[in-house]
Amino acid sequence: MSSQDKTGRVLPEPQQVSEVLTMVMGKVGKGLKGLEVRTAKYWPGHGNNPRLQKAVNALCQVLLAGSGSYKDLFATWEEFYREVFGFTIRQPKIFPEAGSEFGWIVFSSGRLTPQAVFEVCEKRFPSYSCENLDSPCVSVRDLRTYVIAVRDIVEANETRDLTLRPHADGMTVKERMLLELWYHWLTGEHLDNSSLTICSGSRTEKGQTFRAGWHGNAELGGPKFKIAFADVLCVRYGPDRSQWRVRDVVPL
Repeated sequence: MSSQDKTGRVLPEPQQVSEVLTMVMGKVGKGLKGLEVRTAKYWPGHGNNPRLQKAVNALCQVLLAGSGSYKDLFATWEEFYREVFGFTIRQPKIFPEAGSEFGWIVFSSGRLTPQAVFEVCEKRFPSYSCENLDSPCVSVRDLRTYVIAVRDIVEANETRDLTLRPHADGMTVKERMLLELWYHWLTGEHLDNSSLTICSGSRTEKGQTFRAGWHGNAELGGPKFKIAFADVLCVRYGPDRSQWRVRDVVPL
């Protein structure tokens, strides 16, 4: 099974890398540099092999994190928006080099409301929301188009005392949903399987914030991508609050 480095980033095992390279070399003979992330995911011959599929998914994360440029990552977001939302996005004129800690980006389009993004989540995988997300969410970022950088990790790991910092920096609900959609579109997997992201960048008029993650069991109808309220009392006294984390964002 895949391992993780100190930042929580998923890394492939040597055997997994060997299996993927064998597949690539046997089919195209161009080596690892010629393998695009989306090509690797859907390459003929490994879709019915769960072990190899898991290895490819792990390798996809390494290929993305190791690109060294947010411009390269943006190309995946261009294709993602065309395929998932049906419109084209414009690449920023200037992109900095990718940071060692913030290896992913999120492109948020002002054309999309939080509820519109959630409805796409519902179409692509089981999803639940506490209510319509357009009415309670308060975030000036949702109204404009911009790009942020986030840590390239599956499980949120930034701890914050939200009882002392009620407006702690973090992802908005819309940003978190976009990241979930992009990651699932890219790898077929989900984020926050054993943790919850506190979407502290969004607030209701009453000051409540939200939590998001991939959770559930058979008794509750199976796993779902869930968006629910996470107010101060929940953060302080709620069950398993040690698993509740913030995902820091860096404006680009």
